[in-house]
Amino acid sequence: MSQPLGYNAGDDAVDLGIHVRTLPSAEPIVMWVPDIRSVIVQADLDPTRHNEAVAHGVAHAVLENSWLVRRARLGRVPRITVELAVHDLVARRLIPVADLQEGVSRFDSIQRCATWLGVSVSILTHRLLKLKATERRLIQPGLLDRLSWAGAETISGGITCVWVEAQPAPILPRLPRRRV
Repeated sequence: MSQPLGYNAGDDAVDLGIHVRTLPSAEPIVMWVPDIRSVIVQADLDPTRHNEAVAHGVAHAVLENSWLVRRARLGRVPRITVELAVHDLVARRLIPVADLQEGVSRFDSIQRCATWLGVSVSILTHRLLKLKATERRLIQPGLLDRLSWAGAETISGGITCVWVEAQPAPILPRLPRRRV
């Protein structure tokens, strides 16, 4: 019932020259470590959660040199503001609007729609709550209303993002994609 992952965060990490490492941990974590250009995630995550965790770390790397992150590192902006910006970027990358349109037209349950999209309910819920006006116009009226949202999670979905106190990494160049 699940469709293949549309956005492969591991491939994007490779393209950006970011190393993805795993760490045995009792808690689901994700960490962007600028000094060593690495994203570290819990070792035992299922493929969907692993892709989301790596996508979260890659989004931190992409936003690392932004005005928002620099201000947060200086203590002038709450870190939750950065986490919300990261979560927005992750949700948009994992669920393009065309896939979202198809998913909500096929299913009347947010859980089944999330499974088909290859994402967690928390990412799908966040994506739906943050639809832009132009995206809302693309989705047939009434389709969002029929999703059963009871118990839908938002924000982190249970993965803890660990902030590393480090100097910002140099700006990430996009490397040519490797042919396999």
